[in-house]
Formats: sequence, structure tokens, C-alpha cells
Amino acid sequence: MSSLLSTDSQGVPLGQRKQYKIVEINDAGNAPSGSRRAQSPTRRISNEVKTSQYTWWSFVVVFLYLTFQKTANLYFLLVGIFQIIPSVSPTDGVPLQFTPLAIIIVIDAIFAGYEDYKRHMADDLTISAKTRVFNRQLREFEEVEWRELKVGDIVVANHEILAADIMILAVVPAEGSRSGGNMGLCYVETKNLDGETNHKLREAPQPTRNMFTNEHEAG
Repeated sequence: MSSLLSTDSQGVPLGQRKQYKIVEINDAGNAPSGSRRAQSPTRRISNEVKTSQYTWWSFVVVFLYLTFQKTANLYFLLVGIFQIIPSVSPTDGVPLQFTPLAIIIVIDAIFAGYEDYKRHMADDLTISAKTRVFNRQLREFEEVEWRELKVGDIVVANHEILAADIMILAVVPAEGSRSGGNMGLCYVETKNLDGETNHKLREAPQPTRNMFTNEHEAG
């Protein structure tokens, strides 16, 4: 028994063809609308970091929802509700339990709001840091904030914290280096990711490692 399978131009069955993500290198269309790099409405996911839990308009709803996920708070809420019902209330319909519960919730809300405010400030400080990105129109590197980075941007860095997941395309030989030619080798530190402080050797791919031959060309 035989079966017919559709194949591509190389004879590979379509169902077995590997799926790849296509990234347009240094595509100006991925830049934010207010940036000098923006030339088209095409947008990709932003590079913004968000560790905060609330926004100013969702704080009350989200906070109360999370608060009453706690068994103790839910228990005292139910006790207070039963105190309102005269037929089963031991307090003649007066919800005495609501007073201490409200005090606890208000204090908890103040601390939660303050902690989340600090997260907002830390996030803003992080994504406001500057990095250098190649501007295709101006043919030069320009400083942009981390939040403005898009998929496919060409970034230059030297002893800096990298603003995103980055593929090493080229390595500029250090000034005065005695190595014969550009080997495309560099060292990276990943202690912010895995806690390891030792430097790891990384190599740029052969087709792109000679994109820049000196520090001036690399910005």
C-alpha cells in the first residue's frame, strides 16, 4: 500500500518541513512610532519589563480579589455576613467582625500599594537605560531606551548589561590586539541569569563575524 505526500522543491514532505521564525534584521518598521527609526506601522512585541502587579485603575479590584483568596480573610468576611442576618446573628444584626477585618485590609492595601509603587519605579528605571542601536537611514548608531528595542535591531555593547536576548553577530578586536584577524570570540557574564560569575566564551557566526573591523565602524 502506498501513499502520496506533497513535497516542496527539495523533495521534503510538507508535513515534515521545519518551521523557522523569520526576523527582518534592523527593520525600521519595528521601531516605536515616535522614534526616528519608525518608517512603517509594522510593530512587534515591545522590550518593556513589567514586574508590578497593579495599575492605578485596577488596584482596588485586583487587590480585593487577591485578599479574599486568603482563607482567613474569606472566613472573617463570611462571619461578618452571617452577623448581618438577624435570624442567625449572635450580635443582633450588627456586623462587628467587619471593623477589625476592614482595618487589616486597609493596612495590607497600604503596604501592597507602596511595594507595587517601588516595582513601578524600578521597572521604569530599568527600561529607561540607554543602549546604542544601528539606524539604517542615518547609517550610524544612535542611543535609544531599552523599552524601544525591537526584534531584529542591531545593538552594539562593550562591557555593558545587555538590554535583551541578543545573538552575537560580530566581535570587534580590542585595540592593540595581537591576534591574527577577527576570530569572532568574546566573553559574556550571566550572573544575573544563573548566578554564575565565571565568564563564558561565545563565538559569532562565520557569515557575520567580519561585519565590523574596528571600533569606529561599530559605533
